[in-house]
Amino acid sequence: YKLKIVEDCAQAFGAEYKGRKTGSFGDLGAFSFYPTKNLGGIGDGGLITTNNHKLYSFCKLARSYGGSNYKYDILGINSRMDDIQAAFLLNKLIDIDKLNDKKIENAKLYFKNITNKNVILPTVNERSVFHIFCLRVKNRDKFMKYLKENGIDTLIHYPIPIYKQKALKGYISKKYPISDELSNTIISLPCSAAHNEEEIEYVIDVINKYEG
Repeated sequence: YKLKIVEDCAQAFGAEYKGRKTGSFGDLGAFSFYPTKNLGGIGDGGLITTNNHKLYSFCKLARSYGGSNYKYDILGINSRMDDIQAAFLLNKLIDIDKLNDKKIENAKLYFKNITNKNVILPTVNERSVFHIFCLRVKNRDKFMKYLKENGIDTLIHYPIPIYKQKALKGYISKKYPISDELSNTIISLPCSAAHNEEEIEYVIDVINKYEG
């Protein structure tokens, strides 16, 4: 069908799978520079990777009205990243490995020290950069309330399965019970590069005291 594979790398800058960096598997790789990502900017932005010269040329045209020098070959959009954004990201790129390593160290503390049988830790077999640290727990609302009462904020990534989104109504008719189970039990813990070991250990201590 002459289809191209677009690799969704939005939250995975610096991650690896079987020794290869994300962004090198698909015909195209799409990264996000939204402020909350591992390589986050100060506004919206993104990056496309490809080893295909034709796709590269197409993307350069498509992001800037479909052409250059007042000559337009295709229908495009205005999707250029401003210079201030680029300068900020290039400066942050210098430290991206150090920032990712800090998140990985935080995640290792969770894996090593969370012993509460009421929670299910994720399974990670490759180099994740832990954009989020997501575990699972039954009676999630009770668990979140307990953490909140102990000064720990959490988030849910994501509360509604994709197949239940209004935008896809009419496209998907099947039921996906595993997706439902995951969306009803997942919870994201604090795991940013800004969190120190003492803060992570406090989260662990509170979780281990949770009685379910």
